Amino acid sequence: MCFCHIEIVPICQYNVILHGIEDGDTKPQETYQRAYSLMEELQLPNINIDQAYRLGKPGQKTQNPRPIMIKLTSVMDKEMVIHKSREIPYKNRPRLTEDFPPELRDTRKKLIPFLIKAKNNGKKASLTRDKLRIESKMYSLEDLENDAHK
Repeated sequence: MCFCHIEIVPICQYNVILHGIEDGDTKPQETYQRAYSLMEELQLPNINIDQAYRLGKPGQKTQNPRPIMIKLTSVMDKEMVIHKSREIPYKNRPRLTEDFPPELRDTRKKLIPFLIKAKNNGKKASLTRDKLRIESKMYSLEDLENDAHK
């Protein structure tokens, strides 16, 4: 049997990262319970959580609490969680982000100055994976860097 046509899904495609939740967990079960509480708050009690744990070392002095990595069991569950979190009014919603592979995170970091510039120019702009959407047109990092050098 040949598996050469099967696409391997990076494990981070199932993950979401929860930011801004107070870092008072003393046991792993407490972090897991916080993740389940979030699913109930999002009215998604049937979402299956594989794991939930804090990122970083405990006891480090940082300005923000350590984020919680929530590993879900399917990409569909992840999409539902992110979609539902955006329905909550901005002031009250937990900050959820996708867990991207390192290469994609690097590209997104490089796109941020272009995002800020577009928004400062009054344009509607957002990041979509490794692309920048400005006024409903998609740009890659390479496109933007080439335009900047012209």
